[in-house]
Amino acid sequence: MQHLAQLRRGRRAPSRGESGQALAESTFFALGLVTLLIGGIDIGKYADTSMILTSASRAGVQYGAQNLAVASDTTGMQAAATNEAHGVGVVSATATQYCTCQNATLSSCSQAALNSCTVPALIYVKVTTTGTFTPLVPFPGIGNMGVSRTVSMQVSP
Repeated sequence: MQHLAQLRRGRRAPSRGESGQALAESTFFALGLVTLLIGGIDIGKYADTSMILTSASRAGVQYGAQNLAVASDTTGMQAAATNEAHGVGVVSATATQYCTCQNATLSSCSQAALNSCTVPALIYVKVTTTGTFTPLVPFPGIGNMGVSRTVSMQVSP
């Protein structure tokens, strides 16, 4: 008992200079924690936007790579991509078709260009989707960012 009484008497009241120190430290800690939390949320939102755009590009090329008949339907590939990209906001899609012959890209996929190959030409479709990432809180130097994803696939014969 005597020991506890001595410990209680040994405590001193904080001086005037120390009374606000704990409040200031807590404030800085809370601001740092909130900044990290918002940064983590923004990183997650950016990753989500990126995955949605990749999925949309895949949907577009999967439509175009079904067969040779739809490989030149760029409007259909773009529609498939934009229909898949819900939740991102405004998304634009660009679809193209290109052909290769012996590891060299042909200038066009015309029948004459395809017949000029000594080996069978390979036909590919490519869809690029582009969207905008808007951060939760615009940090200095970080504003709206464009996110773009491109997927290519060989057309099934």
